[in-house]
Amino acid sequence: NPVFYVTLGSGVGGGLVVDNRIYHGAVPGEAEIGHVRLDRQGTIVEHRCSGWAVDRKIRALHSAQPDCLLARLSAGGAGGEARFLAPALAAGDAAARLVLEETAEDLAFGLSHVAHLMHPQVIVLGGGLALVGEPLRAAVARCLPRFLMEAFHPGPEIRLAALQEDAVP
Repeated sequence: NPVFYVTLGSGVGGGLVVDNRIYHGAVPGEAEIGHVRLDRQGTIVEHRCSGWAVDRKIRALHSAQPDCLLARLSAGGAGGEARFLAPALAAGDAAARLVLEETAEDLAFGLSHVAHLMHPQVIVLGGGLALVGEPLRAAVARCLPRFLMEAFHPGPEIRLAALQEDAVP
């Protein structure tokens, strides 16, 4: 207590639970983690960490690294390429590892703001992209402390949503 939930789907959403109650804040917002800026140019978490953002990264591999396993698995797709990230990671694909690390680092940076402002005990990763599973959880957990002030170390525990994609409904 408190717990912060982030859903990584077509977009990026979030929610904060304090004392077993959803914290709503003032109208019109909730915990809009997806719209937290990652730089002064306007890049937001959603631009870099949503399922659609990962799809774009994977599509870029089709021309940059067409022989990598991730590009081969996702070739011919018209969306949803992120679903191939977990099998490519399991097979040891280096390009998949880079996509994962870049996404996890950006997400950890965004979540560092959550940690500094709300100091949750636990951050739960859910949504379709979280189906990548333990590799994503571990990468975010590994990256997050780099962005936290020393007094907040080791930082909140990072967990996967037990309900997977059903966590939002």
